[in-house]
Amino acid sequence: LPGITEMKLIEAAAEKGIKINRQRISLEKLLQADEIFVTMDAHRGKKALKEALLKKQARIDSLAMLLLSFDYGIPFYKNPVAFPDLNKTLWNFIFEEFKLNIMGATYKSTYELGFQFAWSSHSLHAAQKAQNIISQLHQVQDLMKSNK
Repeated sequence: LPGITEMKLIEAAAEKGIKINRQRISLEKLLQADEIFVTMDAHRGKKALKEALLKKQARIDSLAMLLLSFDYGIPFYKNPVAFPDLNKTLWNFIFEEFKLNIMGATYKSTYELGFQFAWSSHSLHAAQKAQNIISQLHQVQDLMKSNK
């Protein structure tokens, strides 16, 4: 969403002749990027950002429970597109976790240097499961490519 920081950065880049490419990107492209630059609206204040963090954390907890309830077996790893619910849950969890981390870093750097997340045990387990799923996806797809 457009914000003051974003506007100032675009103006400064234009003054220096730097081209800005502002676009929505898929999570896959985000994960492949060497670098990203994110701006965030923190001007609403400490309380509002902390409330947004708590809401986002509750959303991740819900997604974590859903992710942990799914069985990601060999058929998924061979063809993840054939399992849209599993795929959507995995990528939603990863994307929401990414957004929470950006919000947390903004809060910490702006308001409270000692701030730390209090991750629930099921969110930690879901993050480990997501990491394992992605690792397994890469392994199976690399194996499938080498067998062609």
